[in-house]
Amino acid sequence: MRHLKTFSTLAVAVLLASCTPQVDSDKYLIEGCLKSTPDSVVIKLFAQNDGRLMRVTEDTVYDGRFSFSDTISEVKQLFLVFFDDRFVPAKFPVWVAPGKYVRVNGEDNVHLTWKVTSDLAEQNDQNTLQEYVVDACREFTSLYLEAVATKKQWMAKMGEDINDSVLLEKYRSLDATAMQVLTRKMEAEIECMATMPRSRVWMTTLLEYAMIANVNPESLPNSEGLKALYNTLPEEVKQSEEGKSIYQFLYPVKSVEVGDEMADATLYDVDGGTHTLSELAGRYILLDFWTTGCGWCIKSFPELKDISRVYADRLAVVSLSLDTKPMWTEYVRKNALEGHQWNELAPNFTGLVARYNINSFPYFVLINPEGKVIAKWSGYGEGLLWKNVKMYLK
Repeated sequence: MRHLKTFSTLAVAVLLASCTPQVDSDKYLIEGCLKSTPDSVVIKLFAQNDGRLMRVTEDTVYDGRFSFSDTISEVKQLFLVFFDDRFVPAKFPVWVAPGKYVRVNGEDNVHLTWKVTSDLAEQNDQNTLQEYVVDACREFTSLYLEAVATKKQWMAKMGEDINDSVLLEKYRSLDATAMQVLTRKMEAEIECMATMPRSRVWMTTLLEYAMIANVNPESLPNSEGLKALYNTLPEEVKQSEEGKSIYQFLYPVKSVEVGDEMADATLYDVDGGTHTLSELAGRYILLDFWTTGCGWCIKSFPELKDISRVYADRLAVVSLSLDTKPMWTEYVRKNALEGHQWNELAPNFTGLVARYNINSFPYFVLINPEGKVIAKWSGYGEGLLWKNVKMYLK
């Protein structure tokens, strides 16, 4: 029987190998085979860049199938995101590499439990984490989708005299329970990581959860568990760019608030020159934190330009991009952006973003001529910048 079992296993391996499509050496191929998934479901593929998701492409499920292919030069983590009410809008990680074929098999709408098959070590590590939290993923999906359905019912009944408060309380209860399950899922993964090798997936997950614990500590209160994992890293890894980012999220510096002295840093222009905020001392400084992927950031540019022109003798507008150097420099030059277009080039929402406690964009910080922060606000609407600046520059 043992010989028969061995032969059977080898036969299956050979069969799978023979069924694997050939992929060009400079491309990856992701193919999905889904059961019980309607043809109308749209799946979008994202890449992550300095903590921000950037859309790559999309496909619509047809006859239970979808596929993605593109050129690539290195091993990379991508994410499937489902834009459909029948799925949780949570990113599903898939690892790709040059010349590699990746297969995704799904039995239902609980995509966080779907099986991803490839010969990449990174995907195997990702699967280890995923398999550890299958039950939590199923429970979270069920609660979340019921909460969304209940919210729709409540909104449809708004204005009527019956069931409004009942449905609202039901929605709040379901939503709160779903978030509790999601927290348990993340804490279980942290527990699993204690037994795993310190691989690329391990570091990527630790960085993501350190960021979550920093930005939204209510959703992941187990910062001590994350610190314990971080402390197992060798010193050379702690001194890497990724290691330093993790440290800054787990051990954040005191944030600069209204009334405090401004935080400063070395900032770069598109030609590689260096600057500091202190060189603008004696004038008001309006810091504009923005990214190319933020539509409201882009919409604020004309108003910022007008303010910079009208208050040229009293105010310096400093636009601080959070994008990578290539993306930022290309955008500034292509759109001929004027004024102080600077970038700290700090990774993963660290540096001044952490010092000013920024977690949404656009974000504005107003500093007086003496170097003290006098106002902070987020978001943009037409006329809002004029209103806030005029309030202080009378």
